[in-house]
Amino acid sequence: MPKIKLVLDKRRKKKSGAYPLVIRIRQDNKFIDVATNYELHPHQFDDKTELVVGDKALNKHLKGEIAKCKDKLDSLEKLIEEVSIEDIRALFLKHKKVTPATIEEFWLEEAQKLAEIGKTGNARVYLTALNGLKLVMSLHIPFQDLNHKHLLDAELKLLKKGVKMNTVSVYMRTLRAICNKAIFIDLVDQSWYPFFKYKIKKGKTLPKTLNIEEMKRYFALNLPHHHPLYKSYTIGKLMFLLRGINYKDLVKLTQQNIINKRIVYERSKTKTVYSIGLEAEIENLLENLTIGKSKNLTGIMENDFHLIDQDLLILKKYSQQLHVFNNHLKRIGILLELDIKLSTYVMRYSYANIARGLGFSVEEISYLLGHKSSAHAVTEIYLEQFDLQKLDTINRKIINVVTGR
Repeated sequence: MPKIKLVLDKRRKKKSGAYPLVIRIRQDNKFIDVATNYELHPHQFDDKTELVVGDKALNKHLKGEIAKCKDKLDSLEKLIEEVSIEDIRALFLKHKKVTPATIEEFWLEEAQKLAEIGKTGNARVYLTALNGLKLVMSLHIPFQDLNHKHLLDAELKLLKKGVKMNTVSVYMRTLRAICNKAIFIDLVDQSWYPFFKYKIKKGKTLPKTLNIEEMKRYFALNLPHHHPLYKSYTIGKLMFLLRGINYKDLVKLTQQNIINKRIVYERSKTKTVYSIGLEAEIENLLENLTIGKSKNLTGIMENDFHLIDQDLLILKKYSQQLHVFNNHLKRIGILLELDIKLSTYVMRYSYANIARGLGFSVEEISYLLGHKSSAHAVTEIYLEQFDLQKLDTINRKIINVVTGR
């Protein structure tokens, strides 16, 4: 929730010696000032109580103005899941003219803002939804040209293409968030809103994982080094052996993440710290992936992998590589004649499924996946040697099973 405070803006001293009295709204370590149209000398305002000295009527009026600001922010947060300082600036500083844009242009700007404040996961969702919808509808149009029928037609076309209902729902929720933001900055009038009658549907999610025998078949697949799917096949094995590591976290691993024969890293999404024993199989896979010089452990996105959380163009490149990788996994799944479509999601969650199939408890699996931790510091992790050794033992047993040792 943004913080609101009444302050004298002492950066802008008037000729009279007074300063503008402003309502300061702070979010993401940044702030905007909303003018109150009052100017006061320092002795007329109490910074601690945020009250004008000796003027009850003015204080009552200012409290009312602050309450209005809070109401606006509450309304904004109900419509926009990730409120940024840019959203707040657009809402309150409407005297700054907003340049009209097409839906696509506005959408890309919003994705860029999310990337700039470190919310790259959300930015990637925005880009994925934009690219998905562009296949079935034109978004290079002004907002007011979008209507309810466009939404219905887009949904029908996506479903006919074989896109799952849950994916369609993600696309539509993202488009709805974009429309809400456009309304809040007065880019389009609220009466236009095409989602008044459109209901976003959601399909049932069925768990998609491999069992022990299917994962054994994956590890037993003998692809030669020159095979076009070899690198993706190796990355898939590495994802599993590193206890179902997220693909983005795998991409970001560097030599600095190897500490005392362990891979130690902080998960991008949850900030949970993982510490995984560097088993011989993991070392061999890393050596196969990084033949020659590479800045990161896997050789993926060699020159700019460290900018994923800072640059929208790098994020787009990462998304493209993830798309290619998932396509490769799908092709590997076809080679293995699996009943489900192989993907990073399947590789990640098959680890938990197989651990459960081997008889390990839900609590042990939660620790393996990091669900029981809460962003420990690296030094704190090394104080838990008993737990680490126990997790290493479980991981070793799982590795032995899938590799046939």
